Amino acid sequence: GAGRPGGLAAAVSAGTPDRATARAVLALAVALDTWPGLTARAAAAVSFAARAMGTPYRWGGNGPDGYDCSGLVRAAWAAGGVAVPRVAQDQWDAGPSVPAGLPALPGDLVFFGSGPADVTHVGLYVGSGLMIDAPHTGAVVRVDPASGPTVVGVTRPG
Repeated sequence: GAGRPGGLAAAVSAGTPDRATARAVLALAVALDTWPGLTARAAAAVSFAARAMGTPYRWGGNGPDGYDCSGLVRAAWAAGGVAVPRVAQDQWDAGPSVPAGLPALPGDLVFFGSGPADVTHVGLYVGSGLMIDAPHTGAVVRVDPASGPTVVGVTRPG
């Protein structure tokens, strides 16, 4: 049934024992479609973030019961064996930056704010113009567009 509209999600959900695993499989399918050369570390980060979907936003949260944006991407990349700093500004500063004009790849970090010295948000790129992030108080870890007027840039850990 994967060839029908909505079929892939239904097929994965029907054959997967729990929702977190189904979300991870679907996120990895998007990531692999975007970048067939997906590294094991980036795949682990994407899978971790997808499994965290639905977890409540918690300011200063490092998981597993709640995440803020930087806590989520830090935990995701830790699952891939890569240490990144704790807060979004420090994560941006740590780089390395993806040069402007090059596409973001799954696992990349997408930063938002008013400029390179004022980064206020980060999400984990999964592909197809989407990221997984912990957006704000009252929300949950979810998929959002990885674009907008406040994008500062992209970095590539690991």
